[in-house]
Amino acid sequence: MSAKTMIKIKNKIKKNDIVYTPQKIVDIMIEDIDDNYSILDPCIGKGVFYNSFKNEKKYYCEITENKDFFDFTENVDCIYGNPPYSLLTKWLEHSFKICNKKIKYIIGMYSLTPPRITLAEKHKFYITEIILTQVPTWFQRSYIITFEKLEKKPENIKFDCINLGNKCLYCGKPVGGMRGGNIQHCKRTMSDTECFY
Repeated sequence: MSAKTMIKIKNKIKKNDIVYTPQKIVDIMIEDIDDNYSILDPCIGKGVFYNSFKNEKKYYCEITENKDFFDFTENVDCIYGNPPYSLLTKWLEHSFKICNKKIKYIIGMYSLTPPRITLAEKHKFYITEIILTQVPTWFQRSYIITFEKLEKKPENIKFDCINLGNKCLYCGKPVGGMRGGNIQHCKRTMSDTECFY
């Protein structure tokens, strides 16, 4: 078995890595995109990021379509998305190698570790903004992190907190507890216009 085949097997989809980002979170994340830049959605899923990009030069990867992010080698100006947590360090490293300007990812708050910050800085990417948020049906709070390629480390980091509470982002009804038998997930139709419990 070749080394490339072994890597492909390691990059197979893990159930816990399939987490779809709500449109309202994407809207917050993409407010600062320069439409003149080339941009990549590294794991398109249902296309919530990609379809929100207004950029003329936009690209995507999706392992279920045999468009593996780790095979994407073209340089782009920006990368925005929700990476798979099980591959996060490797994912970040590849992102830093192919991106020219800015990376914005939503990751679990416990996933921002000193070794990952050091890895970013090794590639001249520095955190310039952190937004703490919680999607009610996700396991943990998340950071929306902006990494920018800069000549030197910035002196200030913009930190913000978006409190989404324990209500559905779409219908506003409480989604219940996050543990045990009380878990209630708001189930939306594909159009995101109706919610059902």
